[in-house]
Amino acid sequence: MTAATECGSCAKPNLDGAALCDACTDTYLYDLGAVDDVLDTLRPTVEMQDVNGDSVGSSGTKHAPAPLNLDAMAAQANLQLHVRLTGRRLLRVWVQAWEAKVAKLTAHVIGPTLPLPAKPSLPGNEQLAAWIIVQHNLIRMAVWAPGAKRELANLLKTAQTAAERRQPRVFAGTCSFETSHPDTPDEPIVCGAELYALPGDTIATCKDCNSTYEVATWRAHSKTAAEYAILTPTELSRALGGYGFNIRPGTIRMWATRGHIHRANPDHDETGHPIPAMYRLGDALDTYQAMQIRKHQPKENTP
Repeated sequence: MTAATECGSCAKPNLDGAALCDACTDTYLYDLGAVDDVLDTLRPTVEMQDVNGDSVGSSGTKHAPAPLNLDAMAAQANLQLHVRLTGRRLLRVWVQAWEAKVAKLTAHVIGPTLPLPAKPSLPGNEQLAAWIIVQHNLIRMAVWAPGAKRELANLLKTAQTAAERRQPRVFAGTCSFETSHPDTPDEPIVCGAELYALPGDTIATCKDCNSTYEVATWRAHSKTAAEYAILTPTELSRALGGYGFNIRPGTIRMWATRGHIHRANPDHDETGHPIPAMYRLGDALDTYQAMQIRKHQPKENTP
């Protein structure tokens, strides 16, 4: 009878002596199944110019950033290495079984032998993760499986962070989903959260209420209705970045001080406490565009 053991990941008892319980094995297999999707996400990120690079030249001044995202490259390489090493570990088990079978078939044989089974080998990289998942029974029993499970979970988290951090999110408008309070059903409550999406995404999801919007349609709408978005200087700076304008919050506050834009919310709340100033996105857009027009107008020559 096989002695009971504890799962090396969650410490639940395993009556068959396995290194991982069924639930933890499923979690590891699920993570393995996600590897190809995460690698697909990383590929364009690896090729993206690392605009936040801090490389310093021999003269001490910053030079142009490297055209590769080193964090994403490392995450990609580590994921691929994990899959290859896991495949080799499992292949070793199959080769040992093959060697034992061949030895049994050829033992005490005099003369020609029967055709021997082909020696096991690993599939190509594109099929490797799927091949590993099929070996779930071997994975459950492997003493290295708990460590591999923890390692892969950390690698996936690192890879997803590297992919998301380096990709600038595009402002796609504000969420217009409406709810109502039971006490005031006739007064709709608009979510109003900012919507952001990665470049190329067709859908933007609200982080507050999970409502979804088509990016192209909603961006067109939000530009038309921009004057209705009221934001703090910091929020305005991020929103303007979605239109391709790099404006710092301090610049927006300066516009307000000089009267280029005007406060769009009350100074105090109902209890008399001061409220941080907020401004309309449409006003900020108009101000920036007007400044750019004046900046590029030819200067008149005075006699």
